[in-house]
Amino acid sequence: MNGEEIIPLPGGQRAPWGANFTAPHRVGGRGRVNITTSLECHVFKHPDIIFERTGRPTGHRRPFCICISLIPRIHFLKERLMTQKRPAALITGASSGIGAAFARKLASMGYDLLLTGRREKLLEDLCAELSTRYGILAGYMIAELADESQLREVEDTIRRMPNLRILINNAGYTRLELFAEDSIDAQVDMIKVHDIAAVRLTHAAIPILRTHNWGAVINVSSIAAFLIGARNLMYDATKGFLLSFSSSLHIELGGTGIRVQALCPGFTRTDFHMKLGYGPEHPIFRRRRFMSADKVVQASLGCLERGKVICIPGRRNRWIAFICKHMPRKLFYSLYSKRRLKKKRG
Repeated sequence: MNGEEIIPLPGGQRAPWGANFTAPHRVGGRGRVNITTSLECHVFKHPDIIFERTGRPTGHRRPFCICISLIPRIHFLKERLMTQKRPAALITGASSGIGAAFARKLASMGYDLLLTGRREKLLEDLCAELSTRYGILAGYMIAELADESQLREVEDTIRRMPNLRILINNAGYTRLELFAEDSIDAQVDMIKVHDIAAVRLTHAAIPILRTHNWGAVINVSSIAAFLIGARNLMYDATKGFLLSFSSSLHIELGGTGIRVQALCPGFTRTDFHMKLGYGPEHPIFRRRRFMSADKVVQASLGCLERGKVICIPGRRNRWIAFICKHMPRKLFYSLYSKRRLKKKRG
């Protein structure tokens, strides 16, 4: 190594993917550390050493964090999360909102975490926060689940996680467009992200969960699964699939120790609605009662503990689901049609 000192990871371990950490010099316990690897990964942990990727300027100190970049190249998360004895959870759509709330709660319970999402800065900051506060191993993958090749890489990563105990399929979004007027590719992508990704990741996780005779799969559906309506057609339909899929899977896995839940939150204080153009001053925020993401997660884990398959946080939301489920379809369609006419006239 040209006389350069090899610096192992804390605890005497080498980089999980076989990369070498070299330090041309160290001054007063601190030094510039270049990672001699071609992989698009980086690891940070040490109060007295600033780690940097080759070619990037040194910045600030960071706690332990593993990054796997799936865009434009895809690499596996190896050794570390694959060999830990602590239980681990994988959460999709963990950049913010309910996914991030799940990550914080499970980290406080001692779970190692692998988070996926598309917003790298948010994922990196969240992993740094959780690893510092709770001393757990937190990793993230930048993944577009509508892309089949990237989805397969997440599947393969799950198969290499023998310590996996909880899978949370949370990735999702909506589009307020009429089905016939919207791009068909956009509509199909929503099916891929909400349903196909959840099905494939769950299929990859079940064999691992079975080896422990205990585990959980939480599919984040929505109160919209009980509703129907225009301009949200594909969102309602895909969330309805998750509800049905989770209920059927619960029956199929009976007696295995694996619990399955369809989490159906109502309006929740996240950036989900902000992306649709509903700012804090929008009337929708004043008319409706929003739950916090933390309360949604608390309700979900409570239902999971009790073995409840369909979890609807909030009494008001449960009443909405009950009414929609038992209302005669003809009346239901009539009410929605009148509502659409009023909107058009307005």
